[in-house]
Amino acid sequence: LPGSPTFAELLAASGYETVAFFSNPWLSDRLTGMLAGFDERFAETDDGMEILNSTDQGGARTLANFERWLEARRGDRPALVFVNFLEAHLPYDPPDDYRDAYLEDAPPGFVVTTAWAQEVNARATHASDAEIDRAARFYDGDVNTSDRYLGGLLRQLRERGLYDDTVIIVTSDHGENLGDHGYLDHQFGVFETLIEVPLVVRAPGLVEPGRRNDPVMLADIYDTVLEIAGVNDGPETPHSRSLLGSPFEASRPQIAEYAGANHELLSYLESLNPSLDLAPYSTAYSKVRIEDLELTVGSDGSTVLHDLAVDPSRTTDLAASRPDAVDALRSALPATPWSDPAESDIDEEMRARLRSLGYVQ
Repeated sequence: LPGSPTFAELLAASGYETVAFFSNPWLSDRLTGMLAGFDERFAETDDGMEILNSTDQGGARTLANFERWLEARRGDRPALVFVNFLEAHLPYDPPDDYRDAYLEDAPPGFVVTTAWAQEVNARATHASDAEIDRAARFYDGDVNTSDRYLGGLLRQLRERGLYDDTVIIVTSDHGENLGDHGYLDHQFGVFETLIEVPLVVRAPGLVEPGRRNDPVMLADIYDTVLEIAGVNDGPETPHSRSLLGSPFEASRPQIAEYAGANHELLSYLESLNPSLDLAPYSTAYSKVRIEDLELTVGSDGSTVLHDLAVDPSRTTDLAASRPDAVDALRSALPATPWSDPAESDIDEEMRARLRSLGYVQ
């Protein structure tokens, strides 16, 4: 909720050491403030543009920073550690050993560039099925790279005898469109390809091993972390529930929101294709799913209803024929003032970093 403390702020106030390792400029205080409460930060975005101007997205150095911190750490003060690996982002450029094993048919040195992806998004160029398939395979390579870094992190915990006493939560902030819905990258909507992401919680003695299929959300990480840490003075969180308890009722609403593309990305798309209708790209969306019914509403006035029990591919809009269901689901959505995708206050240095990642142009 706006104005509520982050769980890092609450844990820091409770005596935790709070440390963050990342290379994503969106995590900086200048843009989002998402790392409020992390007292110590190892930010690969701050020591030179060469990382973000190349296809090296900082993961190796992020992992090395974590290893050095872990090796130098002394005492038994509890720690909250956040590690973000950026590799599964455009541009897609897997390492040579992965290319040799799985991408032998690709041209030497080929990279799926951010510029090409945005040209496809702007309808300035057409991507063939073969090109989309190749982009997806290169993305798989970058996911594999992220997985290697995660494996390296877990290996360090094991080597120091910390693994069995460490709570580990693994997730992603978004998925990726790889030609899905006509797009590349992770913008322009609340598509299932973007919001259905992995969530793995390993909490020895607190969570039973196994797979859950009840309705959970990333927001649940907030209450889960607070309960694990024994912090009982957190704010009321209407859309967060601890994952340590019993499975949630099937009727629990699952909610996702998208604020619309930022002004600079819209301007770039328009420069690539001056005749492009920007309305679908700038529209903000909210989505709620309750059991098999899923409602998506847009700031452009659009309303789309799907029944996933009979239409898992989401091909038939039932909004006109089932107004009662639309009204019921809409009442479960939070009151959201649609964000204006106007130009944000980004200085030139930050704009350059974000441009290298494809977030702005």
